[in-house]
Amino acid sequence: MEKDNRKRKCSDLREAMFFALRDLKYQKKRTFFIVVLFLTMAGLSALFIGELFVYKDDRITRKYDTSAFLQKNDRRLSVRRLDGSGLTEKDRKQIEKVKYVEDVDLYDYVNDIQYDVSKRMKNPSYVRSTTGITEDDLVKGRMPQNRLEILVSAEDAKLLGKKKTYYFACENIWPKGEKCWFKMKVVGVCDREGSRLYFDPEFCHMLCPALDGYSYKMDYDQDVMSRRYTKSFSFYPIVSDDLKGRHVRVSKNYVMDAFTGSNGDQLNVYSAFSGMRFV
Repeated sequence: MEKDNRKRKCSDLREAMFFALRDLKYQKKRTFFIVVLFLTMAGLSALFIGELFVYKDDRITRKYDTSAFLQKNDRRLSVRRLDGSGLTEKDRKQIEKVKYVEDVDLYDYVNDIQYDVSKRMKNPSYVRSTTGITEDDLVKGRMPQNRLEILVSAEDAKLLGKKKTYYFACENIWPKGEKCWFKMKVVGVCDREGSRLYFDPEFCHMLCPALDGYSYKMDYDQDVMSRRYTKSFSFYPIVSDDLKGRHVRVSKNYVMDAFTGSNGDQLNVYSAFSGMRFV
């Protein structure tokens, strides 16, 4: 029985080969068309399956919205407390223990603020704080001790001890086109890779206090009888170490409505600055 089955299979195979060779010989165009059709179908199927595997992660096809985070980094996670309060050093140490976490920045929202040595921001980089760096990470120098001292990565070790003016801008936190700049000194070199600056936490907080839950405003036009201020506007506070007493410095676009008396004469404006934390 088994021998008969084998003979039958061999006979069927010979017949199939006979007709296939006959088609190749007498119907070349038709055979060529069928072969090309099958090859095309196989190629398209392979391409389609390959696309499915490539785009199974929708981060590749997703359109990135920079209104929330300006820096397009799909490996970045922003962690917040339910009560809206800022993260602490204890929180940072706990997050660092999580698997696959490479670095933790307590001032992660400043990672969207750009800086550059050029006022036109030709080749900007993103701000990072020194909260994830310790004395053990230093190669040379020391840690920053005030707002205007910074660290550099090992690639920029030649900048140690030098002072430079850096310009800062951020379209999704500050109004578009606004910039501020500071002359800063490099006091240390850390072992981090790449070309990057690391800024003091106090400086990072100063750049975006509203995201820490703070609101700043100036009240003015004080009513003589009630001693209350009738007008106010919000502002971004930039701490300046070279000002003394009640002196303030304002930006170019600083605008405050004039306060005039009944006869049209401009009167003295008494103002009061206040800073408060949202509850």
